[in-house]
Amino acid sequence: MTRIGPSKPFRHYIPEWMEKKGVNQERLAGRLDCESSTISKLLTGRQRLSDVWLSGIAAALDVEVADLFRDPKQPTREELLAGLTEDQKRTVITLINALRAAG
Repeated sequence: MTRIGPSKPFRHYIPEWMEKKGVNQERLAGRLDCESSTISKLLTGRQRLSDVWLSGIAAALDVEVADLFRDPKQPTREELLAGLTEDQKRTVITLINALRAAG
């Protein structure tokens, strides 16, 4: 994973996922068997979000760890490609590959 700068972590969307799932800090803390102050520290960056915490939060919110780094308001790859024909999917993939090669 790429970091932004030497000490700033990559962007996570945990508060947005919490809102989407209807889970507040107290409820998340209960699911993780910790204090709500710990959740606050994790969300504000005052405590490190380790792999263990990320896995627990993802499980508590019923999402994949990778989802925590995706805005829940944005469609997934699968949602973007749903309903396209195989020819349309190949065209999209060709376009993406061309853009990657150019950039």
